Amino acid sequence: DGPTPLAKLMQHQAADVPLASRLRPGLPEPLVSVLARLMAKRPEDRFPSAIALLEALGQPTALPPPPRATGPAVAYRLEMEGWVKAAAFSPDGSFLAAGGVGREARMYEASSGRLVWKRPLSATVLALAFSPEGGWLACALEDGGADFLDARTGASLGRAEGHSGQVNAVAFVGPERLATAGHDGEVRLWHVPSGRPEGSLAKHVGPA
Repeated sequence: DGPTPLAKLMQHQAADVPLASRLRPGLPEPLVSVLARLMAKRPEDRFPSAIALLEALGQPTALPPPPRATGPAVAYRLEMEGWVKAAAFSPDGSFLAAGGVGREARMYEASSGRLVWKRPLSATVLALAFSPEGGWLACALEDGGADFLDARTGASLGRAEGHSGQVNAVAFVGPERLATAGHDGEVRLWHVPSGRPEGSLAKHVGPA
């Protein structure tokens, strides 16, 4: 140890790091050598790569193969009108809801891609969310509203309106409450399916 802070700084810059075996007697010599090389002052004295370090430690350098999927492979193409802007799986994974610039929401059977229902809407769909039990589907719309649909049939259950710009995101907060985030920077709460406003959570400077 140096007598002054400046002396300690000079030692950090120039003096070799003490061997780990001085602080921990009994360490294997190969490990002591590896640690010394890791803490070498000059970059050229250190390991040139992680592979070189692993080789010095006697570890395998080849990455293990990725785990193989155990479930059944599912591949199909969902036909939509225009670009798809939003998609969401039901809580149990049985159904897939999708929507976009075609101004409609569609429900598909996840295992087969079979169309279960489709529902025309008033504007482009920007986001979708299932209720926790999977019975309702909330649709965030570009016209500033959020529509509530029966997830089983596609029937309209209600609508929330109050944002001055498009609704960018929707999320259920419990079984009968929905949060919407709008381009106006507001996050609002609504009762589902009545659409009754239940307050505002935040006001952002930019879009929420």
